[in-house]
Amino acid sequence: MNNGIQEEALRALVEGGVVRATLVSRQENKWTLANRAALS
Repeated sequence: MNNGIQEEALRALVEGGVVRATLVSRQENKWTLANRAALS
């Protein structure tokens, strides 16, 4: 079972202007995303 956000959902948020920036990091085999929201 996958935990976290799906690629299609993240793509929709980015293309819709909801996400201003995303920081991607990896430690061994664990990936993390930190998303900054584009609040008006």
